[in-house]
Amino acid sequence: MSGRSIGERISDASSFGCWLVIIILGVIASLLIIILVSISFSYVEWNKYAFKKNTTTGVVDTSQVYENGRYYWGVQYKPVSFNKTFTLVDYHDTTSLFVFNDAGLELQIECSFWYRLIKDELKEMYSSFGSESNLYQQAKDIARAALKNVVDQFSTDEFYQNRQLISDTMFKTVKDVLRKQCHVSVEYFQLRRVILPEPIADKLLTTQENKQLALRVVFVQNATLIRQDTQTQIQRTLANISTINAEAAGKSAVILQNATSTAFQIQLQARQTALASLFNTLEMVTSELKLAFLYVTGLDDRNTYKLGDTQMLVNINSVLFGKDPNPQGKK
Repeated sequence: MSGRSIGERISDASSFGCWLVIIILGVIASLLIIILVSISFSYVEWNKYAFKKNTTTGVVDTSQVYENGRYYWGVQYKPVSFNKTFTLVDYHDTTSLFVFNDAGLELQIECSFWYRLIKDELKEMYSSFGSESNLYQQAKDIARAALKNVVDQFSTDEFYQNRQLISDTMFKTVKDVLRKQCHVSVEYFQLRRVILPEPIADKLLTTQENKQLALRVVFVQNATLIRQDTQTQIQRTLANISTINAEAAGKSAVILQNATSTAFQIQLQARQTALASLFNTLEMVTSELKLAFLYVTGLDDRNTYKLGDTQMLVNINSVLFGKDPNPQGKK
């Protein structure tokens, strides 16, 4: 054996046991710290508002509204959350509004609206209602009473003729009353079906059909007049087109005639200039030589003199004498 005494061995075992206990306690303490730190953080979702609540005393701190994020509040605090998205209140079927209008007729009205919490007034809302479920029911009842009062202001006919006005009035009324009493903001309102007693509905429908028929008669008359006027305008336009085309044709003929005359004069002048230059080049100075030349050049293959063509193309007097020997006005 090692020669160590029993006392030494017991001492070593005791020392090892103490260290083991210390290590175990250290691990447990570390785990506790990690657990406590992790549960000391509270998380508020992206679509929530929250107050901080002491779970030990049950007291809710409403001095600050928390939005999305992670907060280190400690172990004893947890969030009291509220939706910051829209909440729908819908009146339909059995939950519809059953009200009597100014004529004493019972109307069934289906409508809905959307509201959401106001961050700056969340403290007042919580103090008044305590929870969202209680707020929802109270808001629904308050809005129902306000909408019934609005219906009393309108006649049966107006629910067909001024539906937009009724819808806007309902929206404004609900928006104002819920902002004041429930500290919420109403953003959207929709008026859907308005169900009248069947005899009244049939009577109103017949009245509306008669109005539509009368409007149709007026529309057909106006359409006939418009077609007649359109046809008249078409005839006038066609007549104007014919006149314009005739004027254009006349102007075109005049322009063409002037252009032809101008071209003939230019061609004649060019031939005169060419003959005069040719006579100078050939030294044909006497009228006899010039006439002989013109005669020879005027013969065709059959030795027939083309007098008309020559007279038409060449002013002989201008070529022979350099000027017209018989000026206008002299014989």
